Amino acid sequence: MKKIFYIIILITLFNTTNVFADTFNIDMNFNKKSVVKNEKLNLSLVFDNLVETGLSTGQFYINYEQDYYSFSCNDISYHQGVSSSEVDCRDDNGKIIILYVDDDGGLSPIKDGEFITLNFLVKTNTSIETSFKLSGEGFSSLIEDEIVNQEFNDSISKTVNIVEKQIEPEDEPEDEPEVIQKNTDSYLKSLEVKGYDIKFNKNIFEYFLEVENNIDEINISATSNAKTSKVSGTGKKKLYIGDNEFKIIVTAENGNKRNYIINITRKEKEEVSLPEDTDEYKEDSKTDTVENPKTGNNSFIIISILCLVIISILVVKFFKGNCFPKV
Repeated sequence: MKKIFYIIILITLFNTTNVFADTFNIDMNFNKKSVVKNEKLNLSLVFDNLVETGLSTGQFYINYEQDYYSFSCNDISYHQGVSSSEVDCRDDNGKIIILYVDDDGGLSPIKDGEFITLNFLVKTNTSIETSFKLSGEGFSSLIEDEIVNQEFNDSISKTVNIVEKQIEPEDEPEDEPEVIQKNTDSYLKSLEVKGYDIKFNKNIFEYFLEVENNIDEINISATSNAKTSKVSGTGKKKLYIGDNEFKIIVTAENGNKRNYIINITRKEKEEVSLPEDTDEYKEDSKTDTVENPKTGNNSFIIISILCLVIISILVVKFFKGNCFPKV
């Protein structure tokens, strides 16, 4: 996919009017000027005078002398947040080819400073001056949403001396074990709050979100940019009314840590007030007319007794008037 994107950029460059920005500089920095057998030699590519938006693509060629050094594409250290997924490496008989394409399509390119470091191992114990040569092509940047071709100054050549180490045969040390370079990538590839769009960008490290009062729990998920990195702080989280802060920590293989923070505000519960002229308000206002159930029962009994007394009186009067007529 990266190579396809790179080809598309090249086709675009050759089919549009090329706009060349000022040339930029690349340098090769070595950690030592002279080395001995079985010693590590580090070669770093360093950029200077890049355009403000940085470099989005580029192909680098590094020539070295295979008779004196050994190299593996696994022996590369990455800087500026560049990951192994953005770099293709191939060693073609002493010519190292490095293809770089920004995974974010030019939105998070490399800037001035160190880009990558290549680690070589000295194979010989012969005193000799060795040479390294750097060149490249296909450099481009994204300037105001347009892909712009870039150039860097003339190819660079530098030398490093291998010094013969005088040791007694019985004191000759065993070959040092190969040092495995650990991945330094501590970025996230994805970050999600289920049900909400936080517009994630791996270079933005803090997010803000507001939810309704009835939301008392959220679910956070995340994946690391590098498979060797570890992510903590995800899963279901309880929400309290007001401000809630959740920290997602990415730990790179080499121990580097990076924090992504999600701030979630849960709204206060709204109190519902009814207008005075509504039926609900009128019903609630009639507190004086609500009859106590016990009082109602007592009134019924009293009324019933009074009715029985009145009926008894009427019955007595009736029989007295009919059975005992006046003389």
